[in-house]
Parts: sequence; structure tokens; C-alpha cells
Amino acid sequence: MALQQRDPDILSPADKGDASDTNASGDPEDQIAALSITQSLFYGTGGIAGGLVFTMMNNALPLFLLSYAMPLGLPAFLNPGGPIPATVVALLTNERSFFGGLIQPLVGHWSDRTNSRIGRRSPYVLFGGIATAIAIASLAFQPPFWLMFAAVTLAGVSLFVAVGPYTTLLADITPYRQRGRIGGMIALAGMVGALTFSFLSILLWETARGWVFAITAVGVLASLAIVAFGVREPEALASQAEHAAERPARLLHEILAYRPLAIYIAAMAVYWLGAGAATPFITRFGVIELRIPESTSFILLLVIVLATAAGAVATGFLADKIGRKRVLMPGLAIFALAALVGSQAQTIEQALPIMLLVGIGNAAPTALHLPLLADLVPRLRAGACMGFASMVWSVAQPIGSFLGGLLVDFTGSYRGVFIFAGICMLAAALVLRFVKIEGERK
Repeated sequence: MALQQRDPDILSPADKGDASDTNASGDPEDQIAALSITQSLFYGTGGIAGGLVFTMMNNALPLFLLSYAMPLGLPAFLNPGGPIPATVVALLTNERSFFGGLIQPLVGHWSDRTNSRIGRRSPYVLFGGIATAIAIASLAFQPPFWLMFAAVTLAGVSLFVAVGPYTTLLADITPYRQRGRIGGMIALAGMVGALTFSFLSILLWETARGWVFAITAVGVLASLAIVAFGVREPEALASQAEHAAERPARLLHEILAYRPLAIYIAAMAVYWLGAGAATPFITRFGVIELRIPESTSFILLLVIVLATAAGAVATGFLADKIGRKRVLMPGLAIFALAALVGSQAQTIEQALPIMLLVGIGNAAPTALHLPLLADLVPRLRAGACMGFASMVWSVAQPIGSFLGGLLVDFTGSYRGVFIFAGICMLAAALVLRFVKIEGERK
């Protein structure tokens, strides 16, 4: 079902006029040329920033917080003066998703109506990259608790200022037939960022962790600057920016009126709920449950990242051939199985092959969740619609982290969070079954 086949009152005349020769998303493929290899590389490079920051937030920050105590003057249930409890760790490592997610529809709406020398999306990509880099670099000095909290929040919100318009570019510059492989390239670049951070942590975390944050800041700024100055945005869309901003108040109505888009957003919200619960506690699971050193715990993450990287590009190409939904659902099922089994691992030798399976399953949602979303949104409203979806997913992630932290604090074990994550992955796959995508390649 193409997007323009909804209630005709929901789309404006310009949206309808953009619907000739459409695919599953209602996009006019004949008006979007395939990306060249150079442009694909420039665009894909932006994924490095996400890989660096999300790995830092989700896997290194929980360990970084072990060096802090809860500040005095807080209520007794927050354990003032003592170690930071798992529930608070979960909130600190994912509160940037909550605040960043809330601003994404607004940033997406602004980018839909922006028309600058470097394009509609690029100014936000560049500004977000600069602010994120500054905030991360400040962590190298191990600031006091409240300054650390402010820096973490600024880094996360600024990254989402960049990431929202960056992901919207996928709908702006790529034809339907190419999105799976481009999504795979973004995922691969994200894995490069995650691998870079993991290797830096293994080498420097115990002796010079300040350099880990400093190098990460430089990498974030460089990767997003390449996107801002290297990717050519289509002029035709820029000329239509004013019209695209006419009806922001009807955005929610527009999304709910198109059931495949609404159901897909809900399905991936359940996925992010589970991912948010498990991700912050992978390294702590290694240190506390498997009793391995902090630097060694990054090896668990490294195996997941390598397996995801190996599968991401292949997953993207396969999805372009047989359909993105057909690849995404088995990936979620594999992820679920690995999370459930992994929750019972007793040694690192048992955990490593399970982490390999987690990475294989993770390759599908990592590579395909954005391309499939791009298929379902109208091009002239891509920034606002994709920003709304990102907001929902970004809010789901810290909620999952909070629930995971509660499980840890109430049970005294990190195993329950992976059981919860596995159940969420299965539920996401089941909901995804109800997303009808008639235009998918057979």
C-alpha cells in the first residue's frame, strides 16, 4: 500500500502530485537517482558518530559511573554518598535518548522548512556534531557529578539534533531500490565507530581513559562534518520546504491514519524497549556475573559489534532482494533466542558464542529499521514523520533501561534484564507481522 493511497484529505495537493511512478513508500523513484559510490561513502560515514557515542553511553558510561558516588543532599532512597544504584545508572546512560527524542519531531519539522547553502538537513548535522564533540571532550577531565550529568545530557541531546536530520536524508537522497544496502553501510559505519571505541577502551580504559573520550569527540565531529559538507542534497526538495511545513499540527493524525507506518513505529518501540533494558548492562554483566576485569568486559561488546558488522551489509543487500520485513523478522527472533540463552551464561567462554549470535540477530534491526521507516513516510514530510518515529523509539529506550535497572536492584542480578530483552524482541517480531508492505520486492 503506497502512502498516497490513504484518506485523500490527509495529503496536500503537492504531496499527491509527488506520487507518480511510486513504490511502497509512495516515493517517485524516477526523480531520485541512485547514489554514487562516493556519495554513498560520504553519507554512510555519518554512522561512525552514532557508533562511537552510543557505545560510549551504553557500555562505557556504566563503568565510568563506578568512579562516582551519589551526591549528598539527595533523598535517602537514592543512596547519597554511596555507589550509584543500577536504576540510576540506567537513567543516566539513557536519559539523553529521552530528552533527545522529545526534540526530534521539532528538529525534523525545522529541517523540512530549512533552505540553506548546504541544504535542509546538513546545518543540523553540523551543529549537532560540534556540540556533541565539545560535551564528550569535557568528560576527559572527569568533572564533578553534576557537571558530568550536564555534559552527558548535552552530548546526547546534541547528537539527536544531528541524527534526526541525518536519518531523514536517507529518504531524501536514496531511491527505494537502494535503501537496504545504504542502511547496511550506515550500520557498518556504526560498527566501525563501536569497534573503534571498544579497542580504545581495551587499550586505554585502565590507564588513560581521558584519551578515550578525547579521541571519541574528534571522531564524532569528523564523521558528521563529512556528511554536512560532502553529501549533496537535492535542490527540488529544498524548493518545496515551505509547503512541507504547512501542517505540523496534523502530523500525529497523518501517521495514525496510515496503519502500516503506525504499526511499524509500535513494533520497533517494543524492540527499543528491550534493547534499552539490556544494552547498558552488558559490561556490568561481565564484571559482576561473569567475574571478569572491566577492560576484559569490553570483549563481550567487541564480539557483538564484529558479528553485527559482518552481517549488516549482507543483510542490507538481501533485504533489497527479498524484502526488508522478511529479513527483519527472523533477525529479531534470533536476537530474542540469544538474549534468553545468554541470560544463563556462567563464564566468559559460555558467553562469547552467545554474544556472536546476538550480533548476528542484531544486524537486521541495525541495518533495516531506518530504511523500512523511510519506505513508509511521505518525502515532503520525511523530516517530521521520521522525527516522530525517532521520538517514540528514543523514549522507549530509557523506559526499558529504567525497567532493567529496577530488575537489577530488586533481584540483585543482571540476568533478568536479558530475559526481559528477549521477550521484547519476540513481541516486536510478532507485531511486525501486521505491517502490510504491498510494494516490497518479491
